[in-house]
Amino acid sequence: MQADESLSLEQALDKSQTDAESAIRASAAVTRALKRFQTAVRVGNLRDLEPALLSAEQALVQLLVSHSPIGVTQGTSGTLAGSRGRISGHAWTS
Repeated sequence: MQADESLSLEQALDKSQTDAESAIRASAAVTRALKRFQTAVRVGNLRDLEPALLSAEQALVQLLVSHSPIGVTQGTSGTLAGSRGRISGHAWTS
């Protein structure tokens, strides 16, 4: 029975490692997208502001939905819902 328990522990540790690596990649995508947005703001590139912001938001939603410890889900209206409440989506207006 102890062999089964250690195998389960090894499997759990492998899954945890894979999940952590995935979350790190997702957070790096958020960082890259935010840096693109920051650059567009800094240089005043109005044409790239909206796409850069949307890209950052999408990367953040992907991170939250895929790796949230609080069970965040994405609604159909672009909002995020979790056990701690709702986060409204950003509406870009021009």
